[in-house]
Amino acid sequence: WSENVAAHFGLTVTPNRSLTLDATASGVATAGTGTATVIGGNGYAEGGARVAMLPSESGIGNNQLVAPVRDQVKRYLQTHPTGFGPNELVLGTGGGNDIYAQFSAVCWHTDDNNLGAGNTTLDTAAAQIAAAAQAEVDVVRQIRANGGRLIVVLSQGNPIVSPFARYYGSDAYQAKGCYTPVPASQTAA
Repeated sequence: WSENVAAHFGLTVTPNRSLTLDATASGVATAGTGTATVIGGNGYAEGGARVAMLPSESGIGNNQLVAPVRDQVKRYLQTHPTGFGPNELVLGTGGGNDIYAQFSAVCWHTDDNNLGAGNTTLDTAAAQIAAAAQAEVDVVRQIRANGGRLIVVLSQGNPIVSPFARYYGSDAYQAKGCYTPVPASQTAA
C-alpha cells in the first residue's frame, strides 16, 4: 500500500533490507539459514513485523529476521542521523501481527511470547496486545521527537469482523481446532 501512496506523489519505495528464506520457513532442506541484507532502499517496513517483539508473524517464515516496527524506525534513524525532514511523509502501521501472535499463542500454543509453547494465557495475551499498542504510541513519539511532522498511522481496524476471525473464532473451529478455545467474550467487538 505504501508503494501506491508514493506513486501518487511521483515517488518510488524500494526495500531497505532483503530477507531470504531459511530451511525451516521454506520447507526446502537445502535453503540453509535465512539472511537479512541491507540493500539501501527507502522503505524500512517489513511484512509480518510486530510492533516491538520477536518472533514476527511473517507468512513466509523467517520470523526471527523480520524486524519489529520499533527496530525499523531505529534503523532509519541510524541511517539518517538528522532525523525526518520537515516535508517527509511518514507512513506507519502496527499491531495486527501482535493480535495474530496472541491468537496463535493461545489457540495453537505457539511460542509467540518467549514463554514456551502453550504457556500463554488469555490474560497474558491481553497484556501483550496492550503492550504492543503502547509500543506503537512510543514509536510515533520517537518519530515526532526526531523531526517527523507529517505522520500517518493506519489503525488495525476491527479484526473481529475479518474473514480470519469469522472462521477461526467460530464455535465450530474453536471446538475442534484450538488447544485452548478463545471464548467469544474475549473477541466481542
